Amino acid sequence: MKILQVCPYDFSRPGGVKTHILGLSKALHDEGHSVKIVVPNQSSQEGVQTEIRAFGRNHGFAFGGTKIDLNICLGSEWRRLREFIREEKFDVVHYHTIWNPVLALQVRMIFRGHQVATFHDTPSNTHVGRFLRRWIMPLMGKAIFHWLDEMISVSETQKRGISRFSKRKVHVISNGIAPFEKGESIEKYSDNKFNVLFLGRMEPRKGVMDAIKAFEIFKKQIAESRLIVAGDGRERGLAERYCLQKKLMDVEFLGQVEEIGKQDLLASADLFVASARYGESFGIILLEAMQAGVPLVGYANEGYRELLTAEQLEYFANPEDIAGLADSMSRIQKLKTCLELRKLGIDYAATFEWPKIVKKIEALYSITEQ
Repeated sequence: MKILQVCPYDFSRPGGVKTHILGLSKALHDEGHSVKIVVPNQSSQEGVQTEIRAFGRNHGFAFGGTKIDLNICLGSEWRRLREFIREEKFDVVHYHTIWNPVLALQVRMIFRGHQVATFHDTPSNTHVGRFLRRWIMPLMGKAIFHWLDEMISVSETQKRGISRFSKRKVHVISNGIAPFEKGESIEKYSDNKFNVLFLGRMEPRKGVMDAIKAFEIFKKQIAESRLIVAGDGRERGLAERYCLQKKLMDVEFLGQVEEIGKQDLLASADLFVASARYGESFGIILLEAMQAGVPLVGYANEGYRELLTAEQLEYFANPEDIAGLADSMSRIQKLKTCLELRKLGIDYAATFEWPKIVKKIEALYSITEQ
C-alpha cells in the first residue's frame, strides 16, 4: 500500500507529533508498505526508512503558552505539491492534527482517495484553550470531519475534546514508541550526583520554570544533585537568568538534542521530570523514559493522568504545585534504586511499542480500502 502522512509542524524541531510520524512510518515500512511524509519548510531528509518531502513555508508564533505553526503552499510550491500527489497515486493519506492551517487542507484539495486523520491536540483549561474548544474546534470540525473516512484520537482525553461536537466514530489508538535501544551513560554525569532530567520545549506550557524552581527546593535537601535541561525555546533566556540571579548551581542547559543524544541522557538520568502544566494528550517522552528504566515525577495534567499507572501517579503533583513537585523528587531520591518502580515502567512501556500499535492503524487503512 502507498501511504502519505501529512505533518503540519516544522520538522526541524523535536516534538511528540514528529516522533509519532517517524515511528509510525518506520513501523509501516517494516510491514511492507511504501510511506512518504509531507512537511512544511524542511529541506533535508530524515530517517532511512522514510522519504520526506517539503512544500511551502512554515511560520511559527507564540499562542496560548506554546508555539503554533502556520504553513501554506503558494505559486510554484503549490504546483509542485499538486504534481507530487498526482504522480505518486497514494492509496491512503493520513493527516496529523489536520486542522492546523493550511498544508493539510491543501493536500485534501488535491487528493480524493481514502482519508484518515489522527488528532493529537488537547486544548488547555486556560482562556485561550476554552476559546478554542468552544468556537474554533467545532467550526473546524464541521468543515473537515465529514470527508474523513476514519478518525483516530491518541487518547480518551483527546477523544472527549472532539466527541462533544461530532457524532462520528473516533478510534482511540495510543501513540507508539520504537523498540528500546539502550543509550550509553555520559561520562561527565557518572560522578555520583543525583541527575534530574528535563527534556522538552522550553515554553510556558511545558513548565520548565516549574522544574527549575522545584529543583531549587530539592537541591537544598540533596546538595549532590544536578538538573540537566535538554531542549530549547523562548523561555531559555528566562531560565538561565533565573539560575544566575538565584546562584542556583548544577543546572546545565544543553539546548536541543538529537535522538541518539536523548537516549544517552536517559541512560544517565536518575529521575525524569515531566512538568507540563496542561495541553498534553498523551506523553511519548514519558514512555521513552520508562523504557530506559528512569523513574518519573511531574504534574498530573489530564493527558498524563490517563497514561500513567496508579503507582506512578503517586509521584505526580497537581499542575503548578511546585512544592509538591519538589516533594515528589525527594521521595523518589529516598527510594535510592527504586527497582520496583523502574521495572514497572519498563514492562508498561513495552506494551506501547510500534509493532503492537501499528496493526491497529493498518486495520483502519484496510477498512477504508474496501
